[in-house]
Amino acid sequence: MDIYQRIESFLEELGLTQYESQVFIALFKKSPQFARDISKSSGVSRGRIYDILKTLNHKGLVIEKTRKGTPNIYELITYPQCIKKLQENRLKELEGKIDRTKTIIIELKTYLGEIDREKPEEHDLTKDDPFSIVKGQASIDYYVKKFLSEAEQSVTTNFTADYIKRYEEEFVSVKEKNLAMTFVLPETEFPQIKDITKGTKRFIIGLKDLNLKIMKVFKDVRPLILMIDEKKGITIFQMDPINALIAKTEFFIQYQKHILSLFIEGSIKLD
Repeated sequence: MDIYQRIESFLEELGLTQYESQVFIALFKKSPQFARDISKSSGVSRGRIYDILKTLNHKGLVIEKTRKGTPNIYELITYPQCIKKLQENRLKELEGKIDRTKTIIIELKTYLGEIDREKPEEHDLTKDDPFSIVKGQASIDYYVKKFLSEAEQSVTTNFTADYIKRYEEEFVSVKEKNLAMTFVLPETEFPQIKDITKGTKRFIIGLKDLNLKIMKVFKDVRPLILMIDEKKGITIFQMDPINALIAKTEFFIQYQKHILSLFIEGSIKLD
């Protein structure tokens, strides 16, 4: 990509069309010019050049000068004015899109609120249904947030820092309830969640090495576990497609504790 192609690309990102960008560059190289000359230097046909010049004039980038007895001549505004005007035009356009987006969201919520919805079914996490499998990130997000909101005593997890930050708002809510929180994650990831864990009743365990027994058991697929009050939990298997096991019975709770214990082996407590 040569310099002119790059400039043209930038101008298009700032809101000009391809033809407008070509005419802008032609006038930037030499200004003022007659329309016929701009057509030749820009590569824009004579049939379109006047419309393009008119549009650039409306955008405040090109000045049209009329001389008696001669064709109109076109001149690009000064270089500093060009930069300022391109920026102003683009920001104004984006502000309009932001305002429109806000209006659309308000109207969308209003119309969606008029639709009768059936209450979504939830998995029956009783002893009759000892575990459930959920698939897809959206479903997993729903249950992780739900479980965190229902915590009353403790939260234990070996979520990665990225996963903890994904549910930052929910973890902060748990912290505000002053519940016991245990995080088991690689020592190098701990600084990423300091803002979330600061001031919590917490026990931080830093993994010195992830090449533990658990890695051999699951063949490098690191299971992520969230245990709530030691009564129910969710184990996320990071496969494609991503899926998770939701458990409430004693057997599966012990299963999750066992996996966590494998992670904790060979780890160190962090301050």
